[in-house]
Amino acid sequence: MSSKSTSSKKSVNSLSSTQVETPKPKWMFGISPISSTSSTNRCCRICQMSEDGISMVRPCDCSGTVGDVHVECLTKWVNMSGKKDCEICKATYAKSGEVFKPIRKWTRPTHIFSSLYSILLFIAFILLSLYLVFLMNERCFYDRIINQKMFWRPDDTGRACVLAILVTTALINLLAIAADFIKYLKSQREIRFINKHE
Repeated sequence: MSSKSTSSKKSVNSLSSTQVETPKPKWMFGISPISSTSSTNRCCRICQMSEDGISMVRPCDCSGTVGDVHVECLTKWVNMSGKKDCEICKATYAKSGEVFKPIRKWTRPTHIFSSLYSILLFIAFILLSLYLVFLMNERCFYDRIINQKMFWRPDDTGRACVLAILVTTALINLLAIAADFIKYLKSQREIRFINKHE
C-alpha cells in the first residue's frame, strides 16, 4: 500500500510540474484595454501622420480617428478643393476666422508664364486701342460724327469695330488676370479651424 501511495504522489507532482497556467482574459481583471484611438495615437486623416507638435482639431461631426485632422492639412485641402463642407459627414467645418500667412511662408505662383502672357496681351491690346483712338481723333472722327452729326464713312466703321474688339478682348484678359490674382491670394490664407464639439 505504501508503494502505491508514493507512486500516486509522484504522478501528481509530475503532472503539476508540466502544467502551464492559462492566461486569463482582460475582462476578468476589471481593467479596460487601452484603446488604439487614444490621444497619444491621434493621426491626421489627410496625411496619416501623428500630431508631432502640430495642432490637430475636430472641425466637423466625424467621430473616431476619422475626425482628427491637422489644421495645416485641412487648410491646404480647402484652398485646393474650394469645399467648405466635410465630404464624409457633410457638415460645415467650424472655424474662427481667416488670416493671411506671413509673407515668408507664401508659395510661388504655379502659372507664372500664363499670367505674364495674359499681362503682355493686355498691354498690347491697350496700346493698340490707344493708337486707334488717336488715329480716329486725327481723322476728325469725333468732330464729324458727334458735333456735326455727319454720316459714318466705311473707314470710320472699320476703325470703330476694331477698337470695340480690342477693348473687349483687353477687358476679358483683365478679368482673367484678376481671377488668377484673387485665387492666388486665397491660397495664401490660413483658416483658423476649431473643434466643433468641445
